[in-house]
Amino acid sequence: MTIFPSVYMGSVGYWGQMLEAERPVIDEGEYFIKQTYRNRTEIAAESGISPLIIPLEKGKNAKIPMHEVRISYAENWQALHYKTICSAYGSSAYFEHYEPTLKPLFSEKIPFLTEWNTLWRNFFYDEFVIDKSKIETVREYVENAEEYTDFRKFQHPKFRTYTTHDPYYHVFFDKYPKPSNLSLLDLLMNEGPSGKFILKRVKTTF
Repeated sequence: MTIFPSVYMGSVGYWGQMLEAERPVIDEGEYFIKQTYRNRTEIAAESGISPLIIPLEKGKNAKIPMHEVRISYAENWQALHYKTICSAYGSSAYFEHYEPTLKPLFSEKIPFLTEWNTLWRNFFYDEFVIDKSKIETVREYVENAEEYTDFRKFQHPKFRTYTTHDPYYHVFFDKYPKPSNLSLLDLLMNEGPSGKFILKRVKTTF
């Protein structure tokens, strides 16, 4: 068993590890951890790496399981995320192909964070033709993590992991060096479904 947290979109490294795992399990019963990829992702924008962060209802997400964490819609963050994605990938090779599917996703007012994250997992399952039947989701916290491979603690911007994958072209290649381990959306917008071959060769060290 390999344990993963529920994350927003997920990075190339996250998905590469999931595809490599013999029995991947997404834990929605763990306590929510602030300032992690559980409610944020990173894309390549014109000015550099741009984080997309989902705001949560204040004061209600401390010491509760992930599947009980609620999203806040006090601000129109969905419009901001969509605008940022359009600006970043509007000229990418596959944006026009996926834009009709992407836009409706940002109109969904989903109450719980894990449900929003699941929406994106299902999107990527479909677009990369990933067999989701092998990926299990549980709502009970997975104890005795030392008996398994546990990736929950590594999904944090401040935790240094070294993920390598085959290089691929992105729209801002001429502005700054190619970044690695961005959101899976970055790979999809630039490589389309053939990006799955890159996912299968991801290497991560800790």
